[in-house]
Amino acid sequence: MHDSDKTARVERLTQLSDRLHTEFCDQFKGTAEEVLFESTQRGGKMFGYTRNYIKVEKPFDKEQIGKIVKVLL
Repeated sequence: MHDSDKTARVERLTQLSDRLHTEFCDQFKGTAEEVLFESTQRGGKMFGYTRNYIKVEKPFDKEQIGKIVKVLL
């Protein structure tokens, strides 16, 4: 297999993965989900994940770090 074929396949798979991830996350828009905020402040924001591993960011609140918080997606 030529390198150009490998590169094209990787690109197509990456695009498919990105599209499927976006479609999955879109299913949860407008729902309230529990998020565990583990990350520290970066640029005034904190980051966490839902039970389905959807990444969530919101303004930093030190009281919510390390806690599970209900968030509207």
